[in-house]
Amino acid sequence: MIVDGVYAPRGSNPHATGLVFDLDFQIFDGSHERTLGADTRWNATALRSAAGMWLNKYSIQFGFDSYDTGKEIWHMEFRSPKQGPGSPDNIALLNCCQPALEVVDDFVQFSESAIREALKRIPL
Repeated sequence: MIVDGVYAPRGSNPHATGLVFDLDFQIFDGSHERTLGADTRWNATALRSAAGMWLNKYSIQFGFDSYDTGKEIWHMEFRSPKQGPGSPDNIALLNCCQPALEVVDDFVQFSESAIREALKRIPL
């Protein structure tokens, strides 16, 4: 397998397990917004971005963590601790809220469509 122009022998790339992924997101490089693109030169900037700070603080609550935040904040690996953040019990607790979130989402969508319909009736 070739990754970023470097040969990775079969079995040596953790992405092949399906338990690892690279998350790309936007960062501000001091002059403009750019896509991170898994470029290690931008890791320090990515760590200070809103997405980078969220990943660094909260991804473990969903069972994911970077193998080395100082090198690649975007590289997320699934970890399944027996207790605490990211444990099966904790993830189940987060997932138990899905029906409530769907009700909230339906309400928000209904509210948004109702507001759009009301705005159509306002004469300009």
